[in-house]
Amino acid sequence: MVQEDLSDHQIWRSELVKGRYYPLAAGQLAEYLAQTLFHTSDFYQSAQKKKAEVSRFTNPELCQITEDLFFTDPYIDHERNQFDDALLPQVQDLRHDAALKLAVAGLKHGFLSKAEALLHGDIHSGSIFVAEGKLKAIDAEFGFYGPIGFDLGTVLGNLLLNYCGLPGLLGPRDAADGREQRLQDVRELWLIFADRFLTLCHQHTRDVALALPGYAEQFLQQVWRDAVGYAGTELIRRTIGLAHVADLDSINDPAMRADCQRSALSLGRTLIVNAAQIEHIDALLARIRQNG
Repeated sequence: MVQEDLSDHQIWRSELVKGRYYPLAAGQLAEYLAQTLFHTSDFYQSAQKKKAEVSRFTNPELCQITEDLFFTDPYIDHERNQFDDALLPQVQDLRHDAALKLAVAGLKHGFLSKAEALLHGDIHSGSIFVAEGKLKAIDAEFGFYGPIGFDLGTVLGNLLLNYCGLPGLLGPRDAADGREQRLQDVRELWLIFADRFLTLCHQHTRDVALALPGYAEQFLQQVWRDAVGYAGTELIRRTIGLAHVADLDSINDPAMRADCQRSALSLGRTLIVNAAQIEHIDALLARIRQNG
């Protein structure tokens, strides 16, 4: 067992809820994701090694929790779901939204079948410690080989949960700067991840076929689409499912809390249903701003 003293660190979600900004955090998290996801992918590992690692890191019990809480429970009447009565009309709309449920089915199928890299599996602002100039990821017990876009989407979704909650946490006027900063965090995280992942692919891909010029870029575009969709599922499940977040639940005013939760649900649906049409990061930011 190796231990590290992190007493000078704080949980990133708690800091975001308080409106505190760590300028290096998004870039450091992007670097962590690029390094871990590339070096456990088919671009770097041999086919034999990776197949052995997929077997070694199979995690059916905890994956079942993710499969239910992300992709099934929020879209049916389930006892694990938790939400205020004020949200019932929106919740019922989600349960009867055929286009949404069809897109969620595709995301769930990808989670079940795409063993692209060793994921953290639960990488959100509550499982990240931050300090000035430093960042640590913790709580990797949900790790398994899955779709690369899932880890990225989970991170992006949690930044967007904070974006949706800030008007209720800080007041609409005081939240404006923080919301714009969250969007820049989203932009920075994706762009740095994409740049580092592609650089690693170009310099260190070991498979001759996967090293073909242009293939890594093509693969990354699919990762992007997956990430947008998975970000949407994180927004929805954290709002009406079993596991909530302080970014929304700690809003004291019930009416404002409900407004922020509706915003999260609306944005989640938009991202899931339109993931294929949101082709790049600036298009994503435009969609978020349109959502309000």
